[in-house]
Amino acid sequence: MGFVYVLSIGDRAVSVIDTKTHALIAKIQVYKVGDVNEIVVTPDGKFVYIVSNIELNPGNVGVIDTKTNTLVANIRLPVGDGLTDVFQSPLAITPDGKFIYVLVPSVFTSQASIIDAKTHRITSTVMLEAGSASVPVISPDNQFCYITFQSNGGLLASIDMKTNKLTSSITVGGAGAMAITPDGRYLYVAIVVGEVKVVDTKTNRIMTTLEINGAQRLVITPNGKYVYVTSFTNGTLTVIEVATNTIISTLAIGTDENSRLTITPDSKFVYVNASMNGHVIVIATKSNHVVATIPTPTNPIDLKVTPDGQFVYVISGDVDFGSVYAIDTKTNYIVGRTSVDNTPRAMAITP
Repeated sequence: MGFVYVLSIGDRAVSVIDTKTHALIAKIQVYKVGDVNEIVVTPDGKFVYIVSNIELNPGNVGVIDTKTNTLVANIRLPVGDGLTDVFQSPLAITPDGKFIYVLVPSVFTSQASIIDAKTHRITSTVMLEAGSASVPVISPDNQFCYITFQSNGGLLASIDMKTNKLTSSITVGGAGAMAITPDGRYLYVAIVVGEVKVVDTKTNRIMTTLEINGAQRLVITPNGKYVYVTSFTNGTLTVIEVATNTIISTLAIGTDENSRLTITPDSKFVYVNASMNGHVIVIATKSNHVVATIPTPTNPIDLKVTPDGQFVYVISGDVDFGSVYAIDTKTNYIVGRTSVDNTPRAMAITP
């Protein structure tokens, strides 16, 4: 078992929850980090990174040591004035945990700042296309970092992580959320105007385009068999089969622009928060049928599954209060509630 780190933007604090007891064990103030909006954990669970809002102001990346639950570093970022999806992190950690890539978008010249995880310092900067940008996605083999941009017809840029230089750019039609298969073979790019592009990472070419109106977020099952895509315009969840890169199912479950997904480690179940409807929906990947609907007292904002698959934690709240609910994945009942207060925004769970 591990720990859940919950970022609250109201009081600029990180609440720490023990997954054994679902109890709050620490609260870490992060005032110096700025207008915080996302939190991620390293693969080894030793550090938690908090990234601040980097639109219009210089951003910061705060670093929490999970052994002591203290803020041990605050990394200043360049000024950015472009746009990213505020419900997705502009930060990605390499699978080996050695480097952190932070996207700093700008209407003039965007850039990626690379942070060394040992020293917590920026060691390199990659200049990129200007304009609105997507979150960075890193290949499983630590070879490439992918970022999309709205400029020049919507480009997909590839950074060689050995040299930290751009290696190629292809036109995909816009900046959108991305997901890469566990074997690194295919990259899926969601374009909200109504498409999902499938890119062959070996050739850096678009293999196929799938029509999904309002495509927003993508999650790939750990076994690499399916891609699940939320739509904010028609409230659907679309299922893509990776082997054929075709749409095999579409479920009308009431997804919206705040909907997020998490998949159990055994690839058997998908959990989706339908925030406007105030509940969490559970889909069995074998049948792609809804097997449970779990009401939450207030609108669910974010959800994550523990590495052992035993619990799904759900952030729920508004501007006055907030709670984190623990769902037992065997019964799909809420078995724990932790008060975190003051507008919880996102969470990360240690291995």
